[in-house]
Amino acid sequence: MSSVLHYLSPSKCQTLQAVPHTQLHVVSGRLWVTMANDTTDYFVEAGHALVLKAGQVTLQTDSPQPATFAVEAYEKCEARRYAGFCAPWLPTA
Repeated sequence: MSSVLHYLSPSKCQTLQAVPHTQLHVVSGRLWVTMANDTTDYFVEAGHALVLKAGQVTLQTDSPQPATFAVEAYEKCEARRYAGFCAPWLPTA
């Protein structure tokens, strides 16, 4: 996982393997998120974050605009937030 910004075009999807304590941070657009062994669909808008469950995660844009997002391990984000690099509006729990 990395804290690099990723870009996802409209109507495109991407699959990733999340490790425990991974967070998805949506910077722009809106993502539809599904996770293995979870029947809930999550919709994450710009300015919001979601803690991902370990395992396969599928992301798909859910708007006519592209989505920009970052995925990173929670502990890493907390250290970066403390150092002033993570956005202060992201949840800490």
